[in-house]
Amino acid sequence: MATEKGSVKILNQEVFFTELISSISVAKNSISLGFFTVESRGISEEILNLLKTKSNQGVNVKLIIDWVGCNVLNVEKQKDGTTKQLSLSEEFLNRYRSENFEIIYYNPLPRILPRTH
Repeated sequence: MATEKGSVKILNQEVFFTELISSISVAKNSISLGFFTVESRGISEEILNLLKTKSNQGVNVKLIIDWVGCNVLNVEKQKDGTTKQLSLSEEFLNRYRSENFEIIYYNPLPRILPRTH
């Protein structure tokens, strides 16, 4: 996580989201984030809601998400052993997008052939 004066802070899994939410909460000008996987539930939705709040306060928000990670690989294993796809829909993402909140897919692939190799 970037800090003031360009230094870098390395966080373990237990404190990452707490620190991220804290950093987003105090942002005044801009927020730029990149994630491999974002879901339409849980901590992802909590962070998206906070980013939307900040964008409504005039903070410029740019979120770059990986198309493969958010759509092809974003699955949850069910109790019966099957998997459930947790793909993000444009309708869901459009709830957050605004003049100050840009959400961009990195490496958007056609849905017909979702391969990277």
